[in-house]
Amino acid sequence: MANGTDRSRNTGNSRSRPVSCRNLNPTKKWIFLLRSVNPISCDTWLKVQLQNAGCNLPVHLVFDGGITLLVFFVGVTPIRRGFYCTDESIRYPFHDSTIPNWMLYIYTFTIPFVVISLTEFLSHRRSRSTGTFLSRPVPIWFLHMYRSFVDFLFGCVASQLMTDVGKYTMGRLRPNFIAVCNPNITLTHCDMYGNKYITDYKCQDSQNDAKESRVSFPSGHSSFSAYTMFYVAIYVQLRWNVMNKRSHLRLIKCGIQICLILIAYYTALSRVMDNKHHWSDVSAGALIGVVTASLTARYVSSLMNDKALSDDKLPYSINSGPLTGGARRPQSNYDLEAQQIPKDQPLGDQH
Repeated sequence: MANGTDRSRNTGNSRSRPVSCRNLNPTKKWIFLLRSVNPISCDTWLKVQLQNAGCNLPVHLVFDGGITLLVFFVGVTPIRRGFYCTDESIRYPFHDSTIPNWMLYIYTFTIPFVVISLTEFLSHRRSRSTGTFLSRPVPIWFLHMYRSFVDFLFGCVASQLMTDVGKYTMGRLRPNFIAVCNPNITLTHCDMYGNKYITDYKCQDSQNDAKESRVSFPSGHSSFSAYTMFYVAIYVQLRWNVMNKRSHLRLIKCGIQICLILIAYYTALSRVMDNKHHWSDVSAGALIGVVTASLTARYVSSLMNDKALSDDKLPYSINSGPLTGGARRPQSNYDLEAQQIPKDQPLGDQH
C-alpha cells in the first residue's frame, strides 16, 4: 500500500510539474506538443518561442515558398495550348497595364506593413517589457509586429503559389494573345482552317511576351490584391476593437475597410479593362485571395483567438493598450505586485 501511495504521489507530482522542452530538437518539440496532455508545458514552450522571436516555422515556410515561386518564374513554362482561328476572345488589342507589377507590389506591401506596425505600436507603446530578437533586446510591440507580419507573408506566399500553379497548369490564352504572340500563320481568312484546333504555330515576338500571353487563368493581380487587402480588412476588424465603443469611430473603421476592398476591386477590374484577363480569370483570382486571407487569419495567425492576442499569454505582464480594448495603463511586474491588496483586508482598513 505504501508503495502504491508513493507511486500515486509521484504520478501526481509529475503531472503537475510543467515539462521543459527547450532542450529538445525541433522534431521532438513538435512531437512533444502533439502528444503532451499537460497544457501548461505547451504554453510555456510557446512563450519561450515568442520571447525569442519564435516564428521559425512560418519563416521557414515563407522562405521555402519564395524559392518555389522563383523556380516558377525562372525555370517553368506554361502548358502550350492551341486556339481556333474564329475565337474572338483572344483577338483584343494590347494595352499597357493600368496597374503595373511594381505599383501592385508597392501598395500591397506598404499598406499592410503600415497598418500592422502602427496597430502593434499603439497597442503596446506604454509597455515597459521587452523581448529578444536575434539575441538583442527589443520592445514588445516589435515582436507583435514581427509575428503579425510573418503570418501575413505566409498567406502571400500561399496565395501566389496557388495562383501560379493554376497559371502554368492551365496555360489559358490571354484576351490579347494574338496581338502579343503574333503567330507565324495567316489568320485573316479563317475559312481555310474551318474548325481546326491550331497547335502548329510559333510566336514571332519575344519569348517572354509569348510566355506571358499563356498565363491568363487565374489573375495574379486579382488574387494578390484580394488577399492583401482582405487580410488587412480582417486584421482591422479584429484588432481595432476600441472603435466599436463609439459610433463615429466604428464608421471610420468601416470606411477604412471599404476602401481596402475597393482597392482590390479596382485592381481586378483594371485587368479586364486592359485586356489582360477574361472576367472568369479575375473572378477565380479574387476567390483565391479571399479564401486564402480567411484561412490564414483563422488557422495561421492569432487574430481569431482572443486569448492568443492577450498579453497574459506572453512571457511578460502587460495590460491591453488602446487598440485592444483595454483602458488601464500598462505596468511592470513590480508595480502590479506592489499594488496587490489581500482579499481578506477591506478597502476601508488600509492605512
